[in-house]
Amino acid sequence: MKHLLPLLLITLVGLLATSSCQEPHSPSTAESPPSSRIAEQDSSKEVDAFLSYNQYDEEIKNLTQAASLDWMLVKAVIIKESHFDVHFISTAGAVGLMQLMPRKGSFISEAYQHFSQSRRQKRNSSGERIYRGKKDVEWAAAYTKELDSIRLQYQEEPAQLYAQDARFDPSWNLHSGITQLSNDYQYFRRRGHGSYGSRIYALAAYNAGRGAVVKDKTNRALDRIPINRQTELYVGYIERIYAELKKADGLVREGNAWVLKI
Repeated sequence: MKHLLPLLLITLVGLLATSSCQEPHSPSTAESPPSSRIAEQDSSKEVDAFLSYNQYDEEIKNLTQAASLDWMLVKAVIIKESHFDVHFISTAGAVGLMQLMPRKGSFISEAYQHFSQSRRQKRNSSGERIYRGKKDVEWAAAYTKELDSIRLQYQEEPAQLYAQDARFDPSWNLHSGITQLSNDYQYFRRRGHGSYGSRIYALAAYNAGRGAVVKDKTNRALDRIPINRQTELYVGYIERIYAELKKADGLVREGNAWVLKI
């Protein structure tokens, strides 16, 4: 018995240790570790984020097919202009996916009219454009404030918002913006430029206006990208985004998500 007692104690300790190491649930019902669940949630959010950049693809394809324009080029423009924020308002009063300046169907107030007039003024010795005692940037700020007020007032009522300014309507915005870009592209094609040159000039015209690109309507050799840092960078950035989209069949995926930061 003296020899059996230690042996029994060792056996009992071994059984208790084995019992404490067993999983409380069977493998089929075991929960994922917290770190794994967090990773899955983060992955889901990331997928949702990428989907938001691809949600208008079919609509863009349909509109560009009728306009004889590469849909991926339009998508590159949207990424650069608004990052697919349908309610985005720029400091110059451009609105929506393709950042359209006021046109028929847009909210046009006295502040915008004054802003438009101020941009036509010659710069003073300080490099400022003044109209009715205010700088062009001040008139622009007044107009964008009005737009933001409309957006906030009707953000829960899309139909009312679109009635105030159609540019907030994604479909209307896409149709109008694609028409504008296509018209510029076809214009430069008719002037005898190749597909690459027409694309570059159309992008420059979309950013700075056709008049800034065409210096002489009778001489296409004088067509050029305006020599200003904003338009030069704009065209370059869109070309980089466009090239990346072409490699990815037009989709924004994790591997080419860096284009969203341009």
